[in-house]
Amino acid sequence: MKKDSILLNEGILNRIREHAAIMYPDEACGILLSTAEDERITGVYFSDNNAEKAIRSERFDIDPLTLYELEKKAGEEGFNITGYFHSHPDHMAVPSGEDIRYMIPGVFYMIVPVAGGECGESRGYRRDTADGEIYEIKIKIE
Repeated sequence: MKKDSILLNEGILNRIREHAAIMYPDEACGILLSTAEDERITGVYFSDNNAEKAIRSERFDIDPLTLYELEKKAGEEGFNITGYFHSHPDHMAVPSGEDIRYMIPGVFYMIVPVAGGECGESRGYRRDTADGEIYEIKIKIE
């Protein structure tokens, strides 16, 4: 059954938007966290964008060791990794071909559009299987 929405803490959204604006014109990226009880996003870890400097406005890359360390930290702090976020500098909040290629089934992905350093409305996406369709998940702010 497809889930059609996810709850996001407003303070977390504001922190993500601030981070995305600061990182502009490069893509910002990070990990979205929830408690073990549900998928309400109540935490975020920001990551460096390790893509080559020349393509950071079009791509992000999280270092695998950093990802491992953040996953470990999340578990120690009682969080689950619910998904990932990244920004789209001067582009809409829709998955690119690259985004689609690397989407992990069942994982929530949030895209934050940033135009001229100003953040627009974030959108969320998920796919249920490796070759399944991408569908939008409504982000409900609490």
